[in-house]
Amino acid sequence: MNFMKQNKKKVSYIFALVVIGLMVKIGDLSVIASSKVWAAIPGSPDDCTKPVEVEATFNIAYVKPADGCGTAHQLDIYHPRGLSNTIVLFFVHGGAFRQGDKDEYMELGVTYAGYYNYTTVVVNYRLSSAPYYAVHPDHINDVVKAFSWTYHNISKYGGDPEKIYIFGQSAGAHLVALLATDNRYLQAEGISNSKIKGVIPMSGTYDLYPLVNWPENPVKLNDQAMFMYYGLIYRPFGTLEQSPLDAAPAVTHINQSQPPFHLVALEETPDFKDMPGFSQQSSDFYNRIKSIPRHPFVDLIRLKQSDIPLEIQEKYQGDINGHMQEIFAIIPKYYNRLPAATVSHFIETIERTHSR
Repeated sequence: MNFMKQNKKKVSYIFALVVIGLMVKIGDLSVIASSKVWAAIPGSPDDCTKPVEVEATFNIAYVKPADGCGTAHQLDIYHPRGLSNTIVLFFVHGGAFRQGDKDEYMELGVTYAGYYNYTTVVVNYRLSSAPYYAVHPDHINDVVKAFSWTYHNISKYGGDPEKIYIFGQSAGAHLVALLATDNRYLQAEGISNSKIKGVIPMSGTYDLYPLVNWPENPVKLNDQAMFMYYGLIYRPFGTLEQSPLDAAPAVTHINQSQPPFHLVALEETPDFKDMPGFSQQSSDFYNRIKSIPRHPFVDLIRLKQSDIPLEIQEKYQGDINGHMQEIFAIIPKYYNRLPAATVSHFIETIERTHSR
């Protein structure tokens, strides 16, 4: 194995690979992507953490036989080399149901596998854009199948199928929250939602109709935001009518037996913005869970702009800068900053106090 040397004066991470394949970029690094690679990442010079090597297996089909959907029905696995029966982190990306890809989250996978020893699964699903033009429930059905594959196969990759936590951001947050609350989806795969040990939705929408409910406008959106949501919701859900939109999101399906939830939202300022209405939706969803008798575990954390590394703030700017920064701050270089660490804090809490 040909290891590259670490520049000890600089916070950095290095991959060492022993296979031949497609050359891709991860951050400032050139990384060989193939069916299986080894990645070695050094600890940050700011602390004494020494991460483990990471084994990554790419482009695993979770629907067989192949159904013509190509990479939409594939997932990647990042596993801490040499460890077995590890906690499993199952990640679903965002992108308004119309864009995004698992390949954009290689650094997230390496961060949680290398620094937190989680076998990390990063999944694709059909999007509401060419070539799939998916309409609800296509997206959630794909995520359910990916979860089912993970539950039945992750032990072969060193993960413990009885310790699966699900994490999603933006549209991915909607999907993991729905997976955990609406029992029908997992039951169709012969799996109980008790197989989900915990849920981490980051800046998602948990109640769709309020975003397009005019003229009542309960979220107090401006005209531009309301018009934006007409397009963002109509294509993936095929309607703007209240009844079908009320049936789709997690808020409708909150129940006493759902897994523990750790909601991650933003503490917005004029210079640190989420998608319009998402911050309020996180509060509303939290309060709805807390309001049911004998409610299941739920907490809510708000990320501040100061929690985001300056490098990431400068890289991702615009009207929803915070929405982008929170997820793309989860890279090996900043593994111990709050956007990445809050996931681990929650998992440690559940493992310590809510083990099933």
